[in-house]
Amino acid sequence: MSFLAPLAFILSALIPLIVLLYFLRLRRPELEISSTYLWRRVIRDLRADAPWQKLRPNILLLLQVLFLVTLIIALARPFSWKEGISSASTIIILDTSASMAATDILPNRIEAAKDQAHRLIDDLPTDGILTIIQAGDQAKVLISNSTDRRFAHMVIDNIHSISTNSAMEIALQIAAAIASRQQDAQIIILSDGGVQISEYFVPKSNVVIYPIGQRGENQAISQLTLDIAPSGNPNAFVQISNYGELVADRRILMYANGNLIHASDLQIQPGETGAITLNDLPEDIRQIEAVLSTDPLNGIAINDDLPLDDHAYAVLPQQNPVKITLVTNGNRFLETAIKLIPKAIVTKVDPNDDGNFPESDLTVIDGKIPLTSTFPSGNLLFIGPLVSTEFFTITGKLENPVPTMVSLDDPIVGNLNLDTINILDAAWIDLPDWAKPNIVAESENYSNYDSPPLLFSGQYDGRKIAVITFDLHRSDLPLQVAFPILFANLTNWLLPELGGGFPRQVSLNQPVILSILPGMGDKVSITLPDGRRSTLPIENGEVTFTETNQLGIYQIEWLTESPVPPESEPNQLSFTVNLFSPQESKTTPISLVIPGTNQLDNVKVTVDLIRREWWRIFAVIAITILMIEWMVYHRATIVQLIRRMKTDLIVRSRVS
Repeated sequence: MSFLAPLAFILSALIPLIVLLYFLRLRRPELEISSTYLWRRVIRDLRADAPWQKLRPNILLLLQVLFLVTLIIALARPFSWKEGISSASTIIILDTSASMAATDILPNRIEAAKDQAHRLIDDLPTDGILTIIQAGDQAKVLISNSTDRRFAHMVIDNIHSISTNSAMEIALQIAAAIASRQQDAQIIILSDGGVQISEYFVPKSNVVIYPIGQRGENQAISQLTLDIAPSGNPNAFVQISNYGELVADRRILMYANGNLIHASDLQIQPGETGAITLNDLPEDIRQIEAVLSTDPLNGIAINDDLPLDDHAYAVLPQQNPVKITLVTNGNRFLETAIKLIPKAIVTKVDPNDDGNFPESDLTVIDGKIPLTSTFPSGNLLFIGPLVSTEFFTITGKLENPVPTMVSLDDPIVGNLNLDTINILDAAWIDLPDWAKPNIVAESENYSNYDSPPLLFSGQYDGRKIAVITFDLHRSDLPLQVAFPILFANLTNWLLPELGGGFPRQVSLNQPVILSILPGMGDKVSITLPDGRRSTLPIENGEVTFTETNQLGIYQIEWLTESPVPPESEPNQLSFTVNLFSPQESKTTPISLVIPGTNQLDNVKVTVDLIRREWWRIFAVIAITILMIEWMVYHRATIVQLIRRMKTDLIVRSRVS
């Protein structure tokens, strides 16, 4: 132990002075008396006041010396060296994405990260300020520029939410903005990686990364659908992906309306998928659940670190009949795909005919666009457009473009494999302001940020529009498994469901906007998977629901004061919340590399050598000793006061 102010030990010279005062007493004149019987107490006082007498045990002397010693030590400011954070300002970013629920570190990664955060908070300098940012679907500042360690620990303990994404880059930008206004700031990241940081982001402050996680063995239910087949009976499809590096033997259980209807054993190679299709299920099935069993097969242990993606749910679509207009010279692939849409009323139009398009929910324009026609008010799907329209402009031609997806989390391209698709040519269309790219042309001449799109989508003037920039006949897409998946994804996004916009599936923690048609009800009641109910008013025909933080099936019921006619549509619907995120299900820890940062091993829990001062403890001890010394000196008065209080209590009790 060392001292910051060793000169304070000069005050130790006061200790002999206190002892000296107990040696010295007043000297009185001596007188002869006839008897000492009545003067014994005076004799004792004379002995006590005699100077340079033998020092007798005295509790007051002991307490006064102890008080002075502890006070001197406190003034000398003792300290010891320890490993910790030396920065005056510390910003902690905690990753709460779904992969942080992996159990390769017990109990899971998020709890391990919280424990690390607690240790970092305990190691902060005495006067250091702290900011905590949660990086989930959104970046949230939980505590800002605080010196309250107790509140900081409480904030960390209350972090429980898990998200499908990690807004790490946004959290870093917030942290960098906070650090730029402070001196000697440090940013600390607790994450298992797996997030994308722009190469252009270079923080000016010191950034330290604590990697969380040890391995990446995980299998997940990556897709589950329940649809109505042309025969009228439901069909179910489930896909299981192995994101680990070992061969996985898993048992998949399928439940319909709460009853087990199927069980299968699958062996899935690393990085591969397995699938099961159930055809012609009973007509009364309305919802289905797929579960990856945790029971070992043939005594082989299961290496599955993320339980969140071992359950998936699907509900049967309940749609109004939809009107679809197909404008084409003849396309067997499109006609076959459209016929598979449940409750679809299809009108085929020759593009060479003059006149306006009929009003419909979805208009599919294959190639040629009649110049004399006006577009209907419904949603639009353009395939291989030949001329520019009011929605987009064709500026050239792409030769042999290689398709690549912009985002794996985009529902329009979900579960697609574009590696085997060949395209002869496509129209070069500059991305409109209202649209976002779903599939772009990969090339060495441009990056994904400025690549010409092969598929883009968005909303324009209140309608949904999607554009495939190449002719299906000039590609082998219709011959690939990806074509029915892509067309199903597009129609699910383009076609309005019952009630004008009830979703079948949403992502975890994502808000849901429910569009309610006039006359359907006055309020909406939503039953969560745990049984809780949330009742929301309908405002301007819409309801915004944000409590999608549980995986499972959500029951929607709209409430009305007037009775529902028997011939009307049912007033109950369901939607599901599933993980279905390859980025999060792939739990292999990835080094989060940021320019100018330090990558620390997760065994290390310190950053620098800092001083830990102990003067507060000695100051508290000194004050305590001083209080005890005062009580001992006035003990007679205190005893007398206590006796008087007892006597008063006795008298009052007798009087009463």
